[in-house]
Amino acid sequence: MHPGADLKSGKKEEIHLRRALLLDDKNASGAGDAWARFLVQQARFLELARFLRRSPEHLKREDPDFHIGWAYGLAHQWRLMRHHFKRHSQLAQKNKAGANKIQLFCALMCLQKYGPAFELAENILDDARTMPRQYQARMLQPLEYQERLVQPWPWPENGSRTRISHYCAREIKALDEWSRRHPASIWADFYKNCLYTCMGRPEEAQRAQARLRHLPVRRYGWMRLNSGLRNLHLGRYDEAAIDLKACLHASGRFWRVRCLLAEVSLCQGDAPSAWNAFDRAAKRAAPLNRNQIFAWRGEALLWTGDYQEALSWLTQAINQCDYALCWRGAALMLVGKHEEALLDLNRAILPGSEDMEAFIWRGELFRRMGRHQESQKDFDRADRISSWAGDGLYVNRALLRHALGDKIGMRREFNRLDGAVVDFLAGHLRIPLSAAYTDDAVQRILNSGIQLFRGVRREPYLRAIWMRRAAATE
Repeated sequence: MHPGADLKSGKKEEIHLRRALLLDDKNASGAGDAWARFLVQQARFLELARFLRRSPEHLKREDPDFHIGWAYGLAHQWRLMRHHFKRHSQLAQKNKAGANKIQLFCALMCLQKYGPAFELAENILDDARTMPRQYQARMLQPLEYQERLVQPWPWPENGSRTRISHYCAREIKALDEWSRRHPASIWADFYKNCLYTCMGRPEEAQRAQARLRHLPVRRYGWMRLNSGLRNLHLGRYDEAAIDLKACLHASGRFWRVRCLLAEVSLCQGDAPSAWNAFDRAAKRAAPLNRNQIFAWRGEALLWTGDYQEALSWLTQAINQCDYALCWRGAALMLVGKHEEALLDLNRAILPGSEDMEAFIWRGELFRRMGRHQESQKDFDRADRISSWAGDGLYVNRALLRHALGDKIGMRREFNRLDGAVVDFLAGHLRIPLSAAYTDDAVQRILNSGIQLFRGVRREPYLRAIWMRRAAATE
């Protein structure tokens, strides 16, 4: 199949959706919703904002200003975002009985109106005991109410880390100023913790969360999500499980937490508990979140090497979960369907994409197909996105340099691998540990790595999955 076929397919989908819009001026068949989802999946956020401004009736929204502001936020157009959020908050505060409290809370946070925002957040926690489903997001990025309390800012998946970090820094400065006037409030600490976590500054994040661990778990346990994530990324699986279970104690419907607990179980070698956690997450989540859970489960099945089962779950999720494309493309590659894999991976990588994992997978696919120049471009892009792009990138790029006859380049990439990974792979192959492996030993270690990793191309904490499996076969 021609590599541009996926682009033609996307064009056909766009033409079909545009025709449906023309025939459905009142959104009776949901054409407006479908078009909005398409624009979000394509990361065409400015076009989405213009569509919502021009035709708000298509989406049957309570207040178009909130969704227009959210779309501008996804596009990093902060001034326009704040303009529409200000209009939304003025209208919502006049009509308090009919206002969507989560939407108003997000708007107030983005406007740095922290006092009213935190008062409203406490009110949401009061209401959530009896009416949690009230807050399922009628939003462009649907999440349960706890997720939106954790993430009240409109940041796109795989958006520009640099631009978001600049935004975070401004928010932290404003929260610092507010908390000096209100030192007793724990909410400013919590959101500074969230912002520092997003910026990749774990030490500041940990300092900001010092008071959070002593709060009543039943009401505020969900605030320990970032602590759970930090412990997970550090490989402290037992500590991560304690924090994540505290989140569930606050609300059993926190589906993302159940998926993270599934990851913990896989890292600890307990696959049955992991699949049970995914089942419970899907059972208790709102219908609009289930495809995200199916996609997450599909990725987890890549890690365990169950590629056909992964394809089944990812295909279920594909229409409502855009990042499932990356993982389905990976699964297709790993079962040898390279042309089909390329279609998915090309669709997953949008203009301006910051999806490091998608670039690594497509670069690996190009390497396996012998398209070395394209492979190098994708690997270089992944490396620019993150200062730590992972074992999968370094092993793949080393194998690419070997295929090109560049032994110096192969060793350069090999030397970027974590010593613990190299020692484990060498031990698995019964190669004596050395400070200077021969070229043949380096190649054997690299080939063993790409086989043992299976579908793991992410953070170091997931090494436990393939290392446990490899150790069990020795």
